[in-house]
Amino acid sequence: MLHIDAARFRSHAPRAPLTLPSAPRSARGMQTIGVTGTNGKTTTSSWIASALAAVRATPVLRTSTVGYFLDEEPLGLPPDYEAFVAMMTYAKDRGARDVVLELTSKALLNGYGASFPATVGVFTNLSHDHLDNHTTMEAYLHAKALLFTTMAPNGTAVLNACDLGAGLIAEKLQPNTKLLTFAVGSRGTPWRLPTVRAVASKVTWYGTEARCFALSPDLPRSFVLRTRGVGDAFLENALAALLAATAAGVPFDVALYAIAEAAPPPGRFQVVTRHPCAVVDFAHTPDAIARTIATAKRIAKGKVTIVLGAGGERDRAKRPFMGRAAGRADRVIVTSDNPRTEDPAAIAWDITRGLVMKKDVCIELDRAEAIDLAIREAAPEDVVLICGKGHEKTQLIGRTSVPFDDIAHARTASFERQSQERCA
Repeated sequence: MLHIDAARFRSHAPRAPLTLPSAPRSARGMQTIGVTGTNGKTTTSSWIASALAAVRATPVLRTSTVGYFLDEEPLGLPPDYEAFVAMMTYAKDRGARDVVLELTSKALLNGYGASFPATVGVFTNLSHDHLDNHTTMEAYLHAKALLFTTMAPNGTAVLNACDLGAGLIAEKLQPNTKLLTFAVGSRGTPWRLPTVRAVASKVTWYGTEARCFALSPDLPRSFVLRTRGVGDAFLENALAALLAATAAGVPFDVALYAIAEAAPPPGRFQVVTRHPCAVVDFAHTPDAIARTIATAKRIAKGKVTIVLGAGGERDRAKRPFMGRAAGRADRVIVTSDNPRTEDPAAIAWDITRGLVMKKDVCIELDRAEAIDLAIREAAPEDVVLICGKGHEKTQLIGRTSVPFDDIAHARTASFERQSQERCA
């Protein structure tokens, strides 16, 4: 279970961010919406940009894990600060006045939040990840908090009311920062009465909806929130995006509709095939894995199999916890993710340490064969969750980047199964 020592967080001297040049003249005048947290950053950022694009006559710049975009125009992934500034200049020259920045803890420690102070800042959640870089959860949270301690004056902070880390961040907000909070019941008990909360969610293979109740005079007292994302985690993302978009000036009805129409980013509980249902998800933290399995079990008619590995040369301490979370599935197939220079078998062993009480566990280090095995042996009503890599198109083995696409391979495996069934 995730544990944050509140007293240690409050007394701990945070690591100062690196000093980068302040926002260049080319970026001044652009409204910045920053999004941070462990899980859900990419989806939330994408949906905020969709809401902004629905009312802006000018393009919206969006940076995320899956790429940087000016509306739908891909801009690649700037490798350094100078390239990032050049991209901002290009966007400003094209007329962009809004930028939605997905900010990792590393980016915040590198000074991006301070260089581009956010008018609106969003915190999705905090869970076990990146302790190879931060050592403690308190240091990790301090890095995330940098988005909010460097915000523009009179900004708005949008925080998860059911996340303890968000409650600690709220203590560090500047006096002139407006606080908005959101809550979805499955996350836990709120640390404060939320600005908006979702109740009685309904999840299907086609999306999620919930009745929402708001306390803000700027929002309807009651409304129905719909999203094409499958699972309560997407309700959190949608509520965060809705509050952020309205704080950034998007009319409520427009934001609500834009978010309902927007697809999740690729590799986020992406239903690839049916009978059996194969789902590709980027989940690579214990919390995300547990919530992905919970969603699948909620709507599956059969059993749930999960295929997962863990990245090499990354947070080793979380691997047994990933295994423990994966144990909530009916069957677990442990495989390779991006092993890098680590021994894939050693990584798999670390994961299985969290599966000591689980009976139906298989180790297949060849990721392609692991996916094939899961789909080949699943019953038509079963669900196969392929977790960890999501949208990624390569696998890092040693120092070599090898082409590999979970989505494409799952489709191929499903097609081969169907062909064999027709010929039987």
